[in-house]
Amino acid sequence: MEQTSPAILSLLSQTAPFLLTVFRLAGLFLFAPVLTSSMVPVRYKAIMVFLLGAAIFPMIGVRIPAGALPVDVVTLVPLL
Repeated sequence: MEQTSPAILSLLSQTAPFLLTVFRLAGLFLFAPVLTSSMVPVRYKAIMVFLLGAAIFPMIGVRIPAGALPVDVVTLVPLL
């Protein structure tokens, strides 16, 4: 069995919390009156959600050990 690189383990431990942050922001962009306007293209909304998520995530200060959060879709849905 091959050893997984510590850098990859660190990245994987931050993936689920980052996606939860992005999904929360996406919900805001879906239901906020100004942002649901048809004048803002969907592609720009998606880019803004991702960039805002990338900017906000380091401020949250989430440090979760690898394997502490489930990464499959079925167990992540209730966390949204």
